[in-house]
Amino acid sequence: MIYLHMGSNTIYYLRQYIVYYMCFGEILMEKSCSNINTDGLLRISELAEATGESISTVKYYVKEGLVETACKTGKNMAYYSPDSVERVKLIRTLQNEKYYPLAIIKHMLKNKDAASAELELLDMINKVDQSDYYERMPLTEAMTDAKLKPQEAKALINAGLITPVTCGHIKMCTHGDCRIMKLVKMRITAGIPIEQTIKTFSQYEAHLQETTKKDIESLVIESILTKPHSTKEIMNIIDISDVTLDRFIGMLWRLVLKVRQPERLNLTTATSRQRSTGLTRCDYERR
Repeated sequence: MIYLHMGSNTIYYLRQYIVYYMCFGEILMEKSCSNINTDGLLRISELAEATGESISTVKYYVKEGLVETACKTGKNMAYYSPDSVERVKLIRTLQNEKYYPLAIIKHMLKNKDAASAELELLDMINKVDQSDYYERMPLTEAMTDAKLKPQEAKALINAGLITPVTCGHIKMCTHGDCRIMKLVKMRITAGIPIEQTIKTFSQYEAHLQETTKKDIESLVIESILTKPHSTKEIMNIIDISDVTLDRFIGMLWRLVLKVRQPERLNLTTATSRQRSTGLTRCDYERR
């Protein structure tokens, strides 16, 4: 079943959108420092060296609003506070040791005075799944493991089904991306064109994300915020919502598939007949 195979995204999106709902986007205001002394401030190359991270990684943190620029002296020249060294190290620690996605880390960094109950809730939400799904591996290694050709992997990247990031000079993807590549390979081996797979997977993912987002907003407003709840009670609401929706979607998918089986049979029979009579696809569609 597609929605289950694509990295258990049902539960993942459910949890992530709760976090997104709790977080409000902020516009990073760049400060001009044309007349400010930059002594003691760090250039991005110096910040990267001090933290042991690549420049591209630090740039990504800046782009995502996790690390702020102290000031800018030009379009491509920014300086950072020495405090940014510890911040970058903290971000990496939260990623590697607590498996927090960047949206959670951003929320925590911008809400240092958040109540302990909220931090406990965030911690509980993101400790649920500590599998290797979100751990990163080299893209070339994932392609080899999935037995995908470079052009096939490129097609998945262009479609947004897998999202590798560049760390230093190496493109990295998640183990979840590797699993999606393996599913694609299974379909290719069975004779399903990669173009059709990309179309189908993308449709399922798009509809699932949109539907899940609406459900999360409804769950938060109509269930979680209706009255005071303890952290344990909120987690129980989320868990029950996850389990019941996961089962319901599975049941509904199988039911729809069963109802549509005659249609699939008719199309298959018609296609077989088309081949035997030598009709082209255009001829068949005109009929």
